[in-house]
Amino acid sequence: MFTGVTLVGRIFIDEFDYYYPVKIILTLGVILYFWKIYKFQIPDRKIEAFAVGVLVAALWVLMIPSDEQANTNISAALAAMPLWALVGWSIFRLLGFWVLAPILEELVFRGYLLGRLSGQEISNIHKPSFSVLALIISSLLFGLVHNAWLAGTVAGLLFAYVRYRANSITGCIAAHSTANVLVAGWAVYSGNWSLI
Repeated sequence: MFTGVTLVGRIFIDEFDYYYPVKIILTLGVILYFWKIYKFQIPDRKIEAFAVGVLVAALWVLMIPSDEQANTNISAALAAMPLWALVGWSIFRLLGFWVLAPILEELVFRGYLLGRLSGQEISNIHKPSFSVLALIISSLLFGLVHNAWLAGTVAGLLFAYVRYRANSITGCIAAHSTANVLVAGWAVYSGNWSLI
């Protein structure tokens, strides 16, 4: 599982990642293998989760400076790809960024770590007991798997807020997914690929 998290966490890179589809296939395999034990539910605070996702996206865009070299490298790599490869890579990128990364990262950081560090049984369908130590450690570790560690840590704190307020991990997944889609949309619109 840790390998899968590391692979997904590396979506925030400075160089173009030609092997991204392989990472997504491996991560999807891990998620599908354990699907029955996750017990996903419809989020009970959908509006709040969406609002936190919008806030995280806005902070992410504001906190991460544009890296012109990375933007140039990625733009050149995209332009050099044949159409079929560009379409395929884009589909895998969207699947990873919008669906798989939020599921896997939330299961690990707000599902497993937040519960474990709070000293209670791991559960995706009950609120964890509040623990400042668990909140800080899980958020810092979440930040560290992203190149933009400070923005990642802030995002981790906000996703943990959703977890403490909701009865299910799916609220965090929804917030995370919302943030990722908005950040990706802004990156495509602005050409600031260093955001993703």
